[in-house]
Amino acid sequence: MSFILSKRILVVAFVLCLLFPVAQAQAIWELGAKGGTDFYLGDKNSAIFNKIQPVFGLYVRKNQNPRWVTKVQFASGRINSPMEQNYVDFSLQEEFNFFEYGLLNSESWTRLFSPYICAGVGLSLFTGASDESVFTPNIPFGVGVKWKVLKHLNIGLEWTMHKLFSDKFDYVDDPYKINGTSYTRQDWYSMCTLMVGYDLGNRSSYCR
Repeated sequence: MSFILSKRILVVAFVLCLLFPVAQAQAIWELGAKGGTDFYLGDKNSAIFNKIQPVFGLYVRKNQNPRWVTKVQFASGRINSPMEQNYVDFSLQEEFNFFEYGLLNSESWTRLFSPYICAGVGLSLFTGASDESVFTPNIPFGVGVKWKVLKHLNIGLEWTMHKLFSDKFDYVDDPYKINGTSYTRQDWYSMCTLMVGYDLGNRSSYCR
């Protein structure tokens, strides 16, 4: 192979490296647990972070790419309204990372830390005033921040609001007799949690 041909091959390879970045590994799955506090908003409380109670849960994240994440989570909590109310929450959420988070062989700090927003759909289970089991959809949305403290270990903080399509969460159903659609007829609960997760599986490359 001639010296000139070799130089041309090197130049072409260099240009290709600039146009197509080297593949970087990223974890596909993250399994984790969460714990923190919750509170409720409705007919008997209108102040955030009032009468907080404990909440715990588990979650699974699937990293579609360094920006988009699909999360399935289960949580169990209790609120005072002022009576105690236990509930179970299932939700499917999409997260958007503001930075390209989670690239395992990257030295850039922006790959080890990222704020994010999340939203999705959920289902709540609790007991109503007449001891009947109430299933109702909810809409979760919120904000969070995540850190990769070790190669496969993630921690994060997340605050979500969950809008219920029911007014029975606080044992008071439509106290003002508003027979129509109104924000006063639906209850909310909120979770503020610390999350700890472990990465499983590596993706050999990703598409920008």
